Amino acid sequence: MAYIKHIERYVLIFGDEVLNRVIIEETVPEIDFRPSKVMNDIKIYFTGKNVDFTRYDVDLTGLTDFEREVLVETRRIPYGSVKTYTGLAEMVGRPKAVRAVGNALRKNPLPLVIPCHRVVGKNGIGGYSSGRGIKERLLKLEGIL
Repeated sequence: MAYIKHIERYVLIFGDEVLNRVIIEETVPEIDFRPSKVMNDIKIYFTGKNVDFTRYDVDLTGLTDFEREVLVETRRIPYGSVKTYTGLAEMVGRPKAVRAVGNALRKNPLPLVIPCHRVVGKNGIGGYSSGRGIKERLLKLEGIL
């Protein structure tokens, strides 16, 4: 059974403690089915505290092996730190696949839990599937900007 929770502008869809998807929306209805550890951790994250989301299993079905590899490496970027798209491409052993790394991050089904906002360009913060303003807000929250 899937459960849905809205926290700030994030809609979480999960089964038990396995997160299946996080969607960022402008306006969403408040739908609470039951409390969850991951929902509590996201609330804590939005207070500006470091939360280790790597302790949660995530559902990355429907992604290619390369996309999953990029997202697994992205999960390893610590709170308050950033990597460049180039650096992430090097981490997955494909130093020339910078654009492919960006495309993989764009398919991230679990923003926050897989912190793609921590991947930046060489000459700026780069893009974000939910908008640059949200990326800037998350980086500020973590003390990066």
